[in-house]
Amino acid sequence: MALSAIVFATAIFAGSWFFWRRASTGEVARKPAAIPEKSVAVLPFENLSSDKDNAYFADGVQDEILTDLANIADLKVISRSSVMQYRSGLPRNLREIGQQLGVSHLLEGSVQRAAGKVRVNAQLIDARTDAHLWAQTYDRDLADIFAIQSDIARSIAEQLEAKLAPEEKARIIHQPTTNPEAYLLYLQANELAHVAASKQDALDAENLYDRAIALDPKFALAHARAAIWNSQIYFMGRLPERKNRARAQADEALRLAPDLGEAHLALGLCYYRLDADYEKALHELDIAGATLPNNSEILNFSGYIYRRQGRWREALAVFQRARELDPRSAAFGGLPDTLRLLRQWTAASEAFHHGLELEPQLTDGWLGLTQTEFSRNQDPIEAKASLDRLPKAMTGKPLVVAAQWDYAMLARDFVAAGKTVPNLDRSMAEFPVVEATQFYEACVALAEGDRERAHRLFEEVRPSYENGARDHPDDPTFHAGLGKLYALLGQKEDAIREGRRAVELCPESKDAISGPLFATDLAFIYAHAGEVDRAVALLTRLLTTPGAEGVTLARLRLSWEWDPLRQDPSFQALIEGPERATVYK
Repeated sequence: MALSAIVFATAIFAGSWFFWRRASTGEVARKPAAIPEKSVAVLPFENLSSDKDNAYFADGVQDEILTDLANIADLKVISRSSVMQYRSGLPRNLREIGQQLGVSHLLEGSVQRAAGKVRVNAQLIDARTDAHLWAQTYDRDLADIFAIQSDIARSIAEQLEAKLAPEEKARIIHQPTTNPEAYLLYLQANELAHVAASKQDALDAENLYDRAIALDPKFALAHARAAIWNSQIYFMGRLPERKNRARAQADEALRLAPDLGEAHLALGLCYYRLDADYEKALHELDIAGATLPNNSEILNFSGYIYRRQGRWREALAVFQRARELDPRSAAFGGLPDTLRLLRQWTAASEAFHHGLELEPQLTDGWLGLTQTEFSRNQDPIEAKASLDRLPKAMTGKPLVVAAQWDYAMLARDFVAAGKTVPNLDRSMAEFPVVEATQFYEACVALAEGDRERAHRLFEEVRPSYENGARDHPDDPTFHAGLGKLYALLGQKEDAIREGRRAVELCPESKDAISGPLFATDLAFIYAHAGEVDRAVALLTRLLTTPGAEGVTLARLRLSWEWDPLRQDPSFQALIEGPERATVYK
């Protein structure tokens, strides 16, 4: 699989802290929809505590109020990720924010915590007129924080004349734990999970969830969020202990709180991430969505599952809905990325641009836009230059470095590609699914024509690849990687066996996202094993297959990966013609 395929698949599921490998018409509407009256965004609360480390608490209070409001089906509530860019302390143009987020009302506030006491100020503002509609100050014991959050949510609902069903009222006033210290640990864990950028961050977040649960074993919400976190770690790294922990935590959350939306979300993600049982996953997500009607997270995961089922139009529709609740996700989330996977280059570019106008600091958004523009204009030099123009804070990130390596290889600038390899920060990649640094060094040597050095480097990483396939016999990722390595080492029969095994384990009929990637790996193996006709036949089909992101005219024409096919007349005819329409339903 092309490195770029690994890089840009990452943003689909989990942000960028681990390094991993249009509506149905194809149009993306840019005209803003009418803003509903019963709509609100909860902006980040200001931390007034003398201890600035309490910022997580202010964010947690804001997040919990947002979650309470999101329980109300009669309201449109913007998700957390789209409001966090408007942190307190930064200039706020409330009318502009309301337009950007597509809401009529904004909730602002501040939080101060000290010596077991808490003060919360909150005010509701009409974003169209800047009029203050409601304000309240609460001075309570820390143990009363749930009552404060519930009261604010109910007051906002009353001000917006939102109808509350009895079960919605019950969820709003529900107290998730009776232990204030457990709740503080839970808020810290959530905050770290939102911003985690390293393996250590991931472990620290898990530890905080564990400590919260230890203080209150009946804290169902903490069990649910810990399960979601562990299922994500498993999804990225395939560590069996994570799978077992995630399942046990989700089961415990449901045992403690059978009606908890987050518990059903956790179980749904176990079915999705651990078992690839998409129907059961969707069933649990439907239950979660009924109790959390404004949760864009649930919508996005539903869209990701629809894609894996090959239900592309349904995925696009649900991603459109998710974008309404989380406009920021338009820069990197399911909608633009799905358009890219369908090779709708113009629509995908517009979607990425739309999101980046709202949040220009999203590295994943810029990477996705760069990939889309390269696929459209087939200019790797411009793609590399666009990454070089990113702010300095972004340029050292492993995902950016990996993309720089890829575009340097596409531009045949092997000196530049070689220079990027040492900067691929392996500290984030403890997991065996991540290809070793020597593998990329070897690819550079091979593309340069230094076969002896390439062979030596490939031999150095052979044991880890063979061990990975041995230790994970039912995981296609390891077989595909080993098959590619064998092909590059000249072991034809072994390479084809491993490549076919990967495709057998994850056929396109069962997984329309990963299946085409493993089929692309098999085409790579055929190409480097001398099976030119098989490689070209497979690439011809994949060129119109959704999800085969490593197979575009741009990559086929330029990538070193397909050099063994350059002299074949059928391959030449394939890449000389116009790009064919991607076929999807």
